[in-house]
Amino acid sequence: MAAPSRPKKPPASAWAVLFYILLGASPVVLVMALAWFDFDSVAPGEVPKPVWVNPGTIRATTTDGVPVKTKVAIDAADTSAKLLMERQLNQVGLVLQNSLASKSRQQLTGPQGLSGLSSDMLTQLNGYLGQQDIAPAKAVVVQDFLIGSP
Repeated sequence: MAAPSRPKKPPASAWAVLFYILLGASPVVLVMALAWFDFDSVAPGEVPKPVWVNPGTIRATTTDGVPVKTKVAIDAADTSAKLLMERQLNQVGLVLQNSLASKSRQQLTGPQGLSGLSSDMLTQLNGYLGQQDIAPAKAVVVQDFLIGSP
């Protein structure tokens, strides 16, 4: 009578390969698990925290030939919108630059000045974001503003 055959153990290299596959897959599984949670939720009565996107320095020349330079911050709708906006930061910057270039020196320094610029930038930006299926921004805040001489 023949001795019963014992199941063969896999070679040690197979265990090492399995270990490295599991080690590499664990961050992916962790990211996918965290995606199920909504970290942007706000408790009732609590003011939501802004989700800032900084497109950098915007330079343009006004309609009357005056060089201007500004820095703005965009309050994105949520972190998903922020990430999508950051992927298209060059295009977002161009939209803001076009808005700045469409103004004259008098419009920028007049009574509506920077608040009008901020409002116009928000309107044009949200038009672009809508075309890209990105949630609209909440605000565009002018941080720094320098205007040159004609």
